[in-house]
Amino acid sequence: MIDSYELEMDDLAVNLTKPAVKFGVPFMPFFLSVCLCFFGWMLYQSITGCSDLTGILIFLSLWCLSYIFMFLITSKDNFGLKIFWINLLYFKKSPTFAFWNNTDSFQP
Repeated sequence: MIDSYELEMDDLAVNLTKPAVKFGVPFMPFFLSVCLCFFGWMLYQSITGCSDLTGILIFLSLWCLSYIFMFLITSKDNFGLKIFWINLLYFKKSPTFAFWNNTDSFQP
């Protein structure tokens, strides 16, 4: 008789596992930043017609700055970029936030 084994998964444990990272930054934002800087450099080359070292260094330094920014956000929590994105999208301040002494009231 062949024993059949069915894998049991705990949904809570699976959801709490950390995502895979590349140099301390989750894979998707890391490779997305690499691709965006590479395509930006290609667009720069096609518009200006020059492929000198300064263009490469500009986009390489731009990628380094974006990597440092992502690393600082995700250094304590791997889901820091998702939290940052959710805060930007859903928790917006009212237009009068800075005008009325940093309160959310609309009263004069």
